[in-house]
Amino acid sequence: VMEKLEGITAAAALRRWENGEAIDVFDKKTRLQLYLGYAHMILTNNFCQVDPHPGNFMDIGGGNVALLDFGQCSSLSEEQCERWKNFISLLPTADKNDTKDLIQRAFLE
Repeated sequence: VMEKLEGITAAAALRRWENGEAIDVFDKKTRLQLYLGYAHMILTNNFCQVDPHPGNFMDIGGGNVALLDFGQCSSLSEEQCERWKNFISLLPTADKNDTKDLIQRAFLE
C-alpha cells in the first residue's frame, strides 16, 4: 500500500541532532515501540522487513512509528524464528561492544 506519511525519519533526526539541534523524537518510548513492532513482525508473523536503517523509520507523531520501504522483505522459517528468539534472549546480558560474539552465539552456534 502506498501512502504519503508526514513525520521525521530517524536519519533526519540524527542529522539534526549532530548539527546541534535539540531533537529527541526517537526517545526511549518510541524506540521501544519500534523494537516491539519488529519483534511482533518476526516472532508472531514469521516475516521481516530486511532493510532496517534510520531512513526507514519515521516518527509520525502521536507516539506512532511507521516502518518504510518494504521492497526487501522475507518470510522466515521456524528455524530462523528460533534463532531470532535466541538473539533476543541474549540481548539483556550481551556485551554491546562485541557484536561479533553476540551474532555468533545467536545465529551460528
